[in-house]
Amino acid sequence: MPSKPMINIPGRYVWRLMFDHDNSGNAGSIERTTEIQISWSYTSQKFNETVTSSAKKLAESGRVELEAGASYGVASINVKAGYEASKEISSALQETTKQQREETVSYSRKETRKYTIGAHSKLVAYRRFFECAGVLVEEDIVITRPAALPDNELVKEVPVELMLEPQTFIKAIKVMPILYKLFCKLGTAETNQKFI
Repeated sequence: MPSKPMINIPGRYVWRLMFDHDNSGNAGSIERTTEIQISWSYTSQKFNETVTSSAKKLAESGRVELEAGASYGVASINVKAGYEASKEISSALQETTKQQREETVSYSRKETRKYTIGAHSKLVAYRRFFECAGVLVEEDIVITRPAALPDNELVKEVPVELMLEPQTFIKAIKVMPILYKLFCKLGTAETNQKFI
């Protein structure tokens, strides 16, 4: 049976400031209401370019084996085990495995959050975003703290693992799999090689 190679592409979590409320001069606590938009979007062209580039480099180095002349699509995709993934991240990543008629697919909803800032205190709130090759997620994860996050904690690299699978010719035409053009081009020129 044709192999289903595994490859990694880079992703990252980014903490972005939601608000910085200083109540240190007030003898009473106050309540702050904030509306947030929880959303994700997936742009296939950017994703396809990144996956194609990563697969090509791994194949040329001999770390994965790909069939000359074959076309591939994404069979499965997840953040690497050990890294937390929200429902929104999982939903956005799964779009990469589906047949796409549009260049960009997106989803969004709004929520209202309430926060209490105590007397003579300060509250800093951050939201977590996820970015990965054409995938952008505004998560519902919020952290609050009495001071700003250090710069070295604002970004965390997150490997994303995906499995490729060979596509049938008919399916390849319908879904335009990620590596179709790459393998057709290189497979014709280098048919004697086991990988591309």
